[in-house]
Order: sequence, then C-alpha cells, then structure tokens
Amino acid sequence: MVDKCLSEWQAAAPPCARVVLLTGASRGYGRALAWAFCREAAETGRCLRLALVSRDMAGMKETVSTLEPLCHLAANGSSISAGGFGLNLSAMSAWLCRGVNTSLGARGSFAARRLLRFHASSTTHIDWPQPGRVGMIGLGQLGTAVKGEAFAKPLLDAGAQWAGSGKVVAEQCDVILTGLPRPEHVSAAMGIDGDRINEDGILAGLKPGAVWIEHSTTDFENTVKIRAEVEKRGAKAVAAPVTGGMQILKVGKMVALVGADEETFQRVKPLISLSAPRIIRCGEFGHETVVKILTNMLCAVQDCAMGEVMMVAKKSGVDMKLLFDAMRISSGNSFCWETEFARVADGSYCPDFTAEMMAKDIQLGQGLAAKHGVPMLMHGQVAQIYEMCMAKYGRDSGSTIPVKLVEDACQTPLADEKLREAFKDWTYTTEIVDGSYAIIHKNIDNPHLDISRKIS
Repeated sequence: MVDKCLSEWQAAAPPCARVVLLTGASRGYGRALAWAFCREAAETGRCLRLALVSRDMAGMKETVSTLEPLCHLAANGSSISAGGFGLNLSAMSAWLCRGVNTSLGARGSFAARRLLRFHASSTTHIDWPQPGRVGMIGLGQLGTAVKGEAFAKPLLDAGAQWAGSGKVVAEQCDVILTGLPRPEHVSAAMGIDGDRINEDGILAGLKPGAVWIEHSTTDFENTVKIRAEVEKRGAKAVAAPVTGGMQILKVGKMVALVGADEETFQRVKPLISLSAPRIIRCGEFGHETVVKILTNMLCAVQDCAMGEVMMVAKKSGVDMKLLFDAMRISSGNSFCWETEFARVADGSYCPDFTAEMMAKDIQLGQGLAAKHGVPMLMHGQVAQIYEMCMAKYGRDSGSTIPVKLVEDACQTPLADEKLREAFKDWTYTTEIVDGSYAIIHKNIDNPHLDISRKIS
C-alpha cells in the first residue's frame, strides 16, 4: 500500500513539487509513508519539504525519531517538520505549527496552509542556485557538532571528497568556507606566512569569481588583511561568524553576523542560511568580527559572575532549582544563565565551547580595546580567571569552568542529586521574539511561578 501510494505520487507530482503535507503521521500507515517519502528524498537527491500533521504529538515525536537514521543521507536540502514538533533532516532548522489535526477543520486547515506557505517560501530553504562546489576547511566544533571521521563519513558517503590541501580545495570549489579556532589557523589555511604566500594554501588556488566565507571568530586586523589578499585575486570575501551556542548549531538555528557587500551577500545568503537562518547584517566588512568578539566577552563576565552568586545562594540555604527559576524571570537573567546553569548541574561546565576558546576571544577584545584606548579593568580580571582555570583544569575544560573555581575555593559543590535529576532531560531551543533572543526550555518546568492575573 505504501509503495503504491508513493508510486502514484511520483507519477502525479510535477518535477518542481517541493512540499508534501502528510496527515495522520503519528502511527501506522502515516508513519510508514513518512519514512517512504524521506527515503525517496535521500535516494533521489530531490529537494523535498515534508510536513507531518497529527493531533497525537507523542506519536508524532516517535515518528520523527524513527526518521533519524535518514538524517545523514538527506544532504540535498530536504527537510521535515511536524505540527508542534520539528526535526530537520539536514540540520538546518525546526518549525512550530500549532492547531493542526488529522481531520484539519477550520483551525487545522489554516495552520496547514500556513505550514505549506512557510515551506514553499521560507528564505531559510531557498535552494542554493547551482553553486558549483563548496569546500569546508575546519570540521571541529564549528564545522559540526562532532569531530573528525565521525563527521566525515556521512559526507563521504554522500559524495563529498577529501582535498589534499587548501590550494586543492580552492582550485576545485566556487565557495570556500573556513571555521577555525584562532587567527593563526586561518592564516595558515589561507597560506599566509608573514609577508609570504605559501604554495599550498587557499590563496594559491583561489579562482576569480570565487567566494571565501569566514565563519571563524578571529582577529579584526587579520580578517581585513586576508580580505585584501582574496580581492587581489578577483574573488570575494564574506565574514560570517556564528553565535547562539552549540546546542542551537546542532538544530540549525544559529545566528550569523555577516559583513559583505550587498551583491556578494545576496549571492551567498541561501548557503549561509542552511546552517544559520537568522542573519544580522553588520554592514562594513570586519564589523561583524568586532560584534562577535564583544558578544563572547560579555558571556565570559557572566560565566565568572554565575559561580559567585550561585555559591552565595547555596551557602544561604537557597534551593538551586528555585534560584534558577527565579533568576530567569528577573532583571538578572541572561542567555548564559538560562543555557549554562544546566552545565553546572550536570558537571560538564559547557565543554562544547572551551576555556581556551573563551580566553582567545577575551584576548582579541583586549587587543581591540588597547587599539582604541579603552580601559578594560573588569575584562582584565576575567582574563586572569580563565588563565587560572586553564592552568588548574586544562585548556579543554568548558567555558563555564570559572564556576568550579568557586566551588573548589569554598569546598562546596553546587549540584546535588536533586538538581541533577531536575536537569537530566533538559534541553532548549530559541526563537526570535520582537527582535530579541528567547530561550525555549524543554523537559523542565517552573513550579515556583504563580501568575495571578493576565497582563494585557
């Protein structure tokens, strides 16, 4: 029955068909059809948007989980979303659509139409128009959520190829992306050695008309210098550092801070949107790097402050979960508080972004401050705290590790079994609300919140 339905769709659907709305997808026949359509997209390379609809959200979640084995196969831009729950097969983004049910009806019909319009027109899913070949240098924390061969294998299975050098990448690709830890790593990949250009770097193979997209958080002066070398060769440069945290990177909802001329930006926007559908235009090339560095510097201050306020609460007998819940609806709230408190609770201290990475960004910011004559008393202290943490816990310790420094100084762990239990299934996503980031917590509640009346 499933094969018959799929065959009928293949025969009837025009080649340009992009969206399939599948109702009753939470179990049985609907679930089997969802699998069949996903397999069709993965095996044929067809860019397909599959929208799943059901009233049973628990069953819908099970359906989506059964499709996870196809995630690494759908490298063609295919995606799937479900009413009230979303998973993107190519790690681009997830969507939310409420009011959809199997029989549709007035509310469901409206929501289904909205979902279809979104899939058909979303700039997040503009198909990259014949890009030629895209090369990526840097497959670690930024290039993906996992490292090395574990990440490379599905790409190789899907047709990607290893390149022997940056020069080979540039010779064979129309777009080259770099996502590397430090300025010196970017320079090395480009083939810049002081005033000399090496023969095996990206610059040596860069073609006129190609585009270099820099995703690294790196030095302002270095980025501008490399841009000049890129443009000497008739290519274009785009700086697009990303922000939002590794959890958001994994679900394709990052924010990209982009600096580029308008023509080049419009050319690469669909490609950048695949991993970072939220884009902030930062105008002049280089300004995006300044903004990204300052963003991480503020996070560093908050990471250092978190440990101190948490320990004061602990010593005062305040319940840690209560502290988290109260703070996240108070004037002291922040992105770091909402997303990194749980990393203290589980004892990992946010390992996806290391203390060394944070220290690097503080150092870059201090360099900018020195250039412009801005005193950095607070960040000078924060820089020293991170140096102490790296010496004691290692350079690969998580960026929230200053909290542990306070725990050890007071010989008092902040997390206990009760707190670990509260956060054991916690995760989060984000939405843009009125132009600002909003954290959407999952698998955790706020039992301490009592809203006595509706506020208009």
